[in-house]
Amino acid sequence: MKRLSWRVLIVLMLLGGLSGVRAESANPDVLKCRTSRDNLDLIIQHCTQAIESTELSNEELAAVYNNRGSALYIKKFYDRAIADFSKAGWLHPQLGDAFFNRGIAWAAKNDNDRAIIDYNEAIRLNPQHAESFSARGSAWYAKKEYDRAIADDTEAIRLNPKNEIAFSNRGNAWRSKHDYDRAMADLNEALRLNPHYAKALIVRGAVWSARNNHDRAIRDFSEAIRLNPLDSEAFAGRGFAWSAKKEDSRAIDDYSEAIRLNPYDEITFMNRGSAWISKKDYGRAISDFNEAIRLNPQNEDAFFARASAWNAKNNDDRAISDYTEAIRLNPKNEKALNNRGNSWRNKKDYARAMADFNEALRLNPQSTFTLVSRGAVWNITGNLDRAIADFTEAIRINPQLAVAFYGRAGSWNAKRNHDREIADLSEAIRINPQDAEFHKLRGLAKQRTGDIQGASIDLARARELGLP
Repeated sequence: MKRLSWRVLIVLMLLGGLSGVRAESANPDVLKCRTSRDNLDLIIQHCTQAIESTELSNEELAAVYNNRGSALYIKKFYDRAIADFSKAGWLHPQLGDAFFNRGIAWAAKNDNDRAIIDYNEAIRLNPQHAESFSARGSAWYAKKEYDRAIADDTEAIRLNPKNEIAFSNRGNAWRSKHDYDRAMADLNEALRLNPHYAKALIVRGAVWSARNNHDRAIRDFSEAIRLNPLDSEAFAGRGFAWSAKKEDSRAIDDYSEAIRLNPYDEITFMNRGSAWISKKDYGRAISDFNEAIRLNPQNEDAFFARASAWNAKNNDDRAISDYTEAIRLNPKNEKALNNRGNSWRNKKDYARAMADFNEALRLNPQSTFTLVSRGAVWNITGNLDRAIADFTEAIRINPQLAVAFYGRAGSWNAKRNHDREIADLSEAIRINPQDAEFHKLRGLAKQRTGDIQGASIDLARARELGLP
């Protein structure tokens, strides 16, 4: 399951000055279009009046359109902003800022292909503009083209070695490539340049989590929250770290705050749902997975997670329905095939179970859990030699898989080969000495071989571990 998505985007809008406008321009609206930076509605009003005055040259008009587009962008009127930036670029084709800003607006609409085209033009017009490289790097990152993102961020850093945003973004791309050493180096540099840069703290927290250093992750996320208590990603990241530490109540509190701040992030709903499952509150888990699916009906992980919750509630029909949808979205989802097979097995539909296990193993012949699942069906249907073959292959792949020894012990029991049954149960106990069921079964096997004293010891141990 994909647990977190970190995107650090750069936004640099031109509200401080009008490129190409003569200083002696007599139009008062032009000046107010430039200087009313604390009031977006006033900027839009004065820019509009300047446009309608018909007194400006093409270059002046382009700059006014560019500033009105910037104000519209900040107000999240992306289509209107794009129209203004387009007009600015048409009036003044050498105005790189218009292409850069339009790229930012396309990125806000998740149209990263168009954003990249505009950043390319901005870079052609001004190859020294570090922010254009950094913004294009963010677009490549959104397209999961991490090497291209790193190349652009590297160029942005060359042009401006004090650009903490570029260091942070490149660190994020290294994180996505699982190169945590390089990621940490870049994030440390970003924070050296700006110790109060909350986004860099968030990404570094994610790197600490990836390295299983959840205490350090929590420290970084907490500092990011102190710096910016309205950043949903900081709460979501800290929630993930609490989950990893099995502090589910704290995790749920943080996920809930992240959802309050950003109710449109399906990943956080999924993560909170997983925390509810850990607390065995399957109804709330299902509610969260429902919301994740509503937000993104193409999210196969959400269907898989909800199916797991239905499994926990012993509702195999609904689990099968959700696994089926996950498989429709991704026919190569071997885990969904394996789990659906187990649900079919619970319903005693062994033919369908076997079909799912076979397909899962065709996709991944090394899947030990599917080999064990198929072995269990072979046991149930009396194909003991085939069951033993599957369990043996699972053990070959992972000699520490206790459940495979347990399953093969069941096959030996059915074949009345109790010495081999005891040997396999002994291996299962070696791997997991706290499993009461293993001790009980070995005790019963020893009874069948006449080892009454050994049986008594194992059965007593099973009772100590909680079996009646």
